[in-house]
Amino acid sequence: PDDYGLRYHVAGNIQMLAREQGIDQQRLSVTTGLTLPYVTDSGHILTTTLNLRQDVYRTHDIPINGMLRDETTYRLLPQAGLEWRYPLIQTFGKDSWTLEPIVLGVLQPSGGNPNTISNEDSKLLELSDTNLFSLNRMPGLDLFDSGPRVAYGARSQYLFSDGTSIESMLGQNYNVDSTPFPNSTRPRESFSDYIGRVAYNSAPYILTYRFALDNETLSSNRRQVSLQYVEPWIYLRGAYNTIDNNNFLADSQEGQFDMSVPFSDNWSIHGGGRRNFVLNQFVTAYGGLVYKNECFNVSFDVQRIYTRDRDVEPTTQFMLRFALKNLGEYGYGGTLSTLDNTGAGGLFGAP
Repeated sequence: PDDYGLRYHVAGNIQMLAREQGIDQQRLSVTTGLTLPYVTDSGHILTTTLNLRQDVYRTHDIPINGMLRDETTYRLLPQAGLEWRYPLIQTFGKDSWTLEPIVLGVLQPSGGNPNTISNEDSKLLELSDTNLFSLNRMPGLDLFDSGPRVAYGARSQYLFSDGTSIESMLGQNYNVDSTPFPNSTRPRESFSDYIGRVAYNSAPYILTYRFALDNETLSSNRRQVSLQYVEPWIYLRGAYNTIDNNNFLADSQEGQFDMSVPFSDNWSIHGGGRRNFVLNQFVTAYGGLVYKNECFNVSFDVQRIYTRDRDVEPTTQFMLRFALKNLGEYGYGGTLSTLDNTGAGGLFGAP
């Protein structure tokens, strides 16, 4: 940062996707920008961010109007964001309570998603407490989170003297115009669901409840209860998720389990899975091995996907990833269709 706290940033992304059958796509994306934080004498925190993103896509065999075409697409995506926060702190003996209202305004053009670009990395969209106050809510780059919007809400934390804490968050998003991002359970809704989180943190346990409430009826349409156990020698997490009356996501009741165990300073293993209780079968199961040092990470993961849909059979996916810290990463992955059609077996147990 300079004397005023101004920071410049640049981010680049290159992706090349090839298929034996279907769409091939190459992408080059570069984002430049700056961020300027400012704190007033009375404690208001203002953060201004300006970004300019430039994408170039080369897409082969993309279906447009019933024909397969080769297209080159360039798009220029400016973005301006202003975030206001005002943390208020009250002490009660050795305990403390922090309440922080927050408002984020994002100004960016509408559109920016031509049919000449294949959306490969932003298909699973969900508004949650993790991205409600993010400048970019999309998980990838192919789909642009277009249109002006405002997110508002508050965060709170009660910190006990022994380090135990109770945290909460509640907020909502408003979109000025139609956007590809689903804000609520109803399509083309400007006001999002009410998004919230309540967490109890008492090391080594973390109990979290996440929810989404309908902005008109206040009925709960998405819930997650999770429990984490975190120690230097092990990480365990179990979660129960439900979705109801959502036009974008199918109704479901699922359980999820994840774990990671380091067995040296550099090596660790991890694994887990998801099970659908309505269908009474596994959705996914995975396991992997990771090596880390000061310069790079190497990981090998195997995942079994049990989903069946018409001609789609259960598959086994593998990924080998090599990441240079603070520089980039390289990976190779593939998919092996199931060797039988009985629905039994699999790398991590029967579905």
